[in-house]
Amino acid sequence: MLLRERFFGLGSVSRGDINVNFQLEGFSKVLTHSVTTYLAQSERSSKQLQDFLTASLEQWGAETSFNFQPVKEKKQANFTLDFMKSLHASDVRTFFGGELAFDNRQAIFTNVIKVDLALARLQEASESSRAMSVLVTFCSDSRNLGNWDGSVATYEEYSQQLDWGLERYLTNPLLLLGLSSLDGDVR
Repeated sequence: MLLRERFFGLGSVSRGDINVNFQLEGFSKVLTHSVTTYLAQSERSSKQLQDFLTASLEQWGAETSFNFQPVKEKKQANFTLDFMKSLHASDVRTFFGGELAFDNRQAIFTNVIKVDLALARLQEASESSRAMSVLVTFCSDSRNLGNWDGSVATYEEYSQQLDWGLERYLTNPLLLLGLSSLDGDVR
């Protein structure tokens, strides 16, 4: 299992800065381990994969089902991220939030904007901070690993929508990760 990755909305942020400040190597190991464990199961379901990923993200230190709505009266899905992790380095707080984006392609815009909105709200409340959104989905070659049907948005479809103009609405860098079953380097 390989991870395809693509960054959007980097602006003046360097790739090296992102790897250091957001600890992407550890995050990639968490994802790879979860998917490898999932693939070892004789029977697979989409719920089972999300459970493996959620458990691994919690072990990595991320808060799962992170609610960011301003009023905590009624929990709504559009105000809940699949995971959020806060890192502290010197005097800067770094937020790393994301979605396990195994949804219908109609949710592409919601998934992208929801994470960015949550991070913007957290940054408003913090004196000195930076943030990065992360979306994890399947590449078109591996969508069948989770028994998803053809309506589920793929890495390629997210990339296309971001290229076609969705990227301009980002206020923070976004890392799109695609789980691929192809052999070889696909980054």
